[in-house]
Amino acid sequence: MKFNKKATGLFAALILSATFMAGCGCSSNQEGNTTPPVTEEQVSGASTSNNASDLIAHLSANGGWIFGATGDITVEQELIVEGAFHDKNLESNALYRKLALYAQDADHNVTDEYVLTLKDGMTVKSPNFNVVNGTIVGDVYVEVEGFQLNGKLDGNLTFATEEAKNTADINGEVTGNITVGNASDLVSSASISNEASDLVAHLGANGGWIFAATGDITVAEELVVDGNFHDKDIETNDLYRKLALYTQDAERNVEEEFTLTLENGMVVKSPNFNVMHGTIVGDVLVEAEGFQLNGKLDGNLTFATEELRESAEINGEVTGEISVK
Repeated sequence: MKFNKKATGLFAALILSATFMAGCGCSSNQEGNTTPPVTEEQVSGASTSNNASDLIAHLSANGGWIFGATGDITVEQELIVEGAFHDKNLESNALYRKLALYAQDADHNVTDEYVLTLKDGMTVKSPNFNVVNGTIVGDVYVEVEGFQLNGKLDGNLTFATEEAKNTADINGEVTGNITVGNASDLVSSASISNEASDLVAHLGANGGWIFAATGDITVAEELVVDGNFHDKDIETNDLYRKLALYTQDAERNVEEEFTLTLENGMVVKSPNFNVMHGTIVGDVLVEAEGFQLNGKLDGNLTFATEELRESAEINGEVTGEISVK
């Protein structure tokens, strides 16, 4: 996902303009406005970095109105975008905040785009937060009005309310689901990766309801799918879990399928576990109800009991034996 073009002239014009505005002595708050006063730091506080700690600090309530990435960034903790900010145009008095995942030259031509990887997702609490260019890998939860996506989100986009969703402006691509739900529930937790360690963790008892592969994966240890989860549709309250071994476009057409190689097999303990597309190479033991195979299994499929076998739905191909333990 990385780009190879060299970044030049990153935000030089922007910082100069912001600094000028900070020194002009403009009024920061008008009578009757309920928003907090605009400080010079908030107006001129443009930060450019590829350091995760800088990003976290600058998008916090004590940060600034814009953060410009200078390279790919990985954030291990939940990223909170918080606080009310105005952009450099004080006269408009409009709330606005920007995450720029790109570099530009002196003529404002985009010269490079970057990837922000969110290991534990992002929560947006700043009104009119705008993600411009680049790619976010991970889940985003929006609690406020006016969210804007002008880049790519390789993950799920969840809004706290219908109002927050209706006021959003989604001009970029979202590879996951766009829903309204509760962030405190694991139903909104999705992981997208081609790392074995991410897959093992996310399909464990402390993981989430869905894991989406972004490439072929090989797991050396026994893979245990454990825990009870619900999908994104909280209202149904149905137990459900999904392993997506594919990518899709904006119209949900399958673009690419991947292979999961299990060197020591897989044990399924989560009810209604659904394998979608792609190929699993290795043996699978099912110890829970409602197992679904909508891809290919290049190995043996064994059920712990006859009841579990009868509750399964096998729509894909199994090259080995299907049996009861």
